Amino acid sequence: MDEAVVSQLTEMGFHVNAAKRAVISSGNSGSEAATDWIMSHLDDANLNDPLEEVGSGSQGGGGGPFVPNEEAVMSIGAMGFTPEQAIRALKATDNNVERAVDWIFSHPDEMNSEDVGGAAATPKKCSDGAGSKS
Repeated sequence: MDEAVVSQLTEMGFHVNAAKRAVISSGNSGSEAATDWIMSHLDDANLNDPLEEVGSGSQGGGGGPFVPNEEAVMSIGAMGFTPEQAIRALKATDNNVERAVDWIFSHPDEMNSEDVGGAAATPKKCSDGAGSKS
């Protein structure tokens, strides 16, 4: 996390937790991106809440829920993928867009399962009705 950008945002009057959240959510891509992010999320109820620590493993084995980079979700969505698919891929690749797109193409079976949390999807039991004797 770029502490200089966090410092700039706090000097502008934003809460330190909001500044950290903006830096992380903007992909650590500079003060302008972080400022844009924070300005567009001023109404978020959790903007100033403490950040949850994310584990070091890419499969979410850490201490908090995965928080996808919103811009990355939109970028992947612009390529024709659903937000759920984008989030699954970003979770597997630590919010790296390029790696996430590659991951999507390398894991087509996982892209169609319904569980974004990573567990295997339970097959649904379907019935087309009772048989008829005609």
